Amino acid sequence: MRAYPAVIVAYPLRCTNWLFFHETFKRMNIKCCCIGLIADITAISARKPALSAAEIARSAEMIAEGYGKRAFNDFTVRTDEASFEETCRRLMQKAQQALNGN
Repeated sequence: MRAYPAVIVAYPLRCTNWLFFHETFKRMNIKCCCIGLIADITAISARKPALSAAEIARSAEMIAEGYGKRAFNDFTVRTDEASFEETCRRLMQKAQQALNGN
């Protein structure tokens, strides 16, 4: 399978969305990976710049609905365990591994 050095990250992603992306790109012979992003609501609430109360409430709702832990995720990255730069490094490392079939 031909693979491009890119990953589409769509969040929040429902199963129907994932199936659409996966099958569309599969027909074009392009590998598509799904990455789950997750954080504790306490960490989300403390982010700077601050999110609105509505954004925090929606984030809590999405966490409760399991958006970061979808069964179709190729992998999941916690966004609250390290600095932004380190989180990006981890994300890129895991994305490269997924694209290379590891």
